[in-house]
Amino acid sequence: MKKVFCFVLMPFADEFTFVYELGIKPALDELSKKMDLDPKVERADERLAIKEDKVQEIVKFIKNSDLIIVDITGGNPNVLWELGFCHALKKNVIILAQSGEKIPFNIRTRDVLHYTFSIQGLDDMKKNLSRKLKNIIYEIQRSRSTLRFDEEIENLIYGVQEGLLSIDRDSILKNLAKNEINRLFGRVRGLEKGEFDLRNEKPNLEIIKYFCDYVRQLDTEECEYNTLSTYDFWKEITNEGTDFEYLMANIQAARYGAQIRRVFLIDGRKHPDENVKSDALFQKILEHHYNDTERYRDKIETRVFFSPCYEEDLQTYKNFGIWIKGAERILLRPEYEKGGRMLRTLFIYSNEQKLSVPSFQDNYNEIITYGTHFREIWNKSKKLDTKHFK
Repeated sequence: MKKVFCFVLMPFADEFTFVYELGIKPALDELSKKMDLDPKVERADERLAIKEDKVQEIVKFIKNSDLIIVDITGGNPNVLWELGFCHALKKNVIILAQSGEKIPFNIRTRDVLHYTFSIQGLDDMKKNLSRKLKNIIYEIQRSRSTLRFDEEIENLIYGVQEGLLSIDRDSILKNLAKNEINRLFGRVRGLEKGEFDLRNEKPNLEIIKYFCDYVRQLDTEECEYNTLSTYDFWKEITNEGTDFEYLMANIQAARYGAQIRRVFLIDGRKHPDENVKSDALFQKILEHHYNDTERYRDKIETRVFFSPCYEEDLQTYKNFGIWIKGAERILLRPEYEKGGRMLRTLFIYSNEQKLSVPSFQDNYNEIITYGTHFREIWNKSKKLDTKHFK
């Protein structure tokens, strides 16, 4: 026999015991024989009479039940709150109300089963309720065969929900979370159609979108972005010189008042004359930086450092960006394959107001270290000029 867990919510009053005993329970008992079911029925006041924290117990039962029967007769505030909670969880709900009951405005559009409080009325309610239950239980059984009700999947979904509770609504982590959920949503929807795209890295356009989203959040004069850039990074972020959206996002941030400082770490052995014109793509990248940011030189400072020990300096300082907005900081640290293609980017977050969180304190220390690296290179660098690319 298939188990179905039903939770009944109604006012804690003697009158509703008759509704429960003569209408609701018989309807489920009758259906159990016809559909080979083993219904487990719990009524809130029966189950929770000796519980001190009834609200938490009711919440637990609602979460764990397959279907909920709610009697809103009398407009009991507790029952209406519980109905709203059921709705938020998208639970299977049957709403009951005595005939003549004034239904709250936002519930009138729902399918409400009205009944008369009499022996005959409760018998009629039992028959009508049985029909409704049959349809809902059929849908429950069908749903149980899907991954939505797989215990492991439910635990993963619950874990995501718990993780979201730890992120403030106005945190800069909001966009990262939204992007990841949207990406997962799109891939799961693809599975519905029998499609799956297996890949080990984001396509260029997706990489560009992530970086642009974060730079565009630098929208006040209190924001900063300090970054040590490389040729490999700009080759990727511009899709080999065909898309300068990321640079435009930097310019947009500067228009809003953000201070952006960028140093290009360049191999001085490849370019001993401190000019990159021998590399057409690098020349194009520096030329765009020089020309496109001309109107915002007070906010976007671009420098170059032709390192005589490029490999050693790259190993020490790496390619990174430090994003600062108020108390929040993100270290963006791309990593590359041997061929120079971007493999992934690490986003390391901290919040000065939440350094009691151990991971935030560790992250903050790492960000401070990279800030020191940036100042060291900045002090060695020269302001970008036409002589560096023409």
